[in-house]
Amino acid sequence: PDEPDTIFALGLLAMEEGEFESAEELFGRVVQITAQSRNRLIRAKASARLADVQVELGRLDSAILLYNDALGRNPDLYEAWHRLATVLQRVGREEEALTAFSESESARNRIRPDLMQTTEFPE
Repeated sequence: PDEPDTIFALGLLAMEEGEFESAEELFGRVVQITAQSRNRLIRAKASARLADVQVELGRLDSAILLYNDALGRNPDLYEAWHRLATVLQRVGREEEALTAFSESESARNRIRPDLMQTTEFPE
């Protein structure tokens, strides 16, 4: 069936098994299915995971485009910002990488303030 959440989960399983071509197909299906959907969040997550697959397959330029697509749909995906930053570093785009690292930290602090580093020490 064309249920995006189910297909997304199958893509995650394929990635865990190292079956990147299968994961690429599954995440690509989610992106297609959700192209006309109002659910931009699942599409953003699928694009980010498809970008992860592209990194595993050595397709860094494609990964950058997909991360940017995902983050344009949901700028709160702090892990995607971080992964984009590392790919940008790998291709020598240092200034853009620094910006992406900064965006990752900002998004993480918005979404997961419980993960903010503190300097509080017990008395």
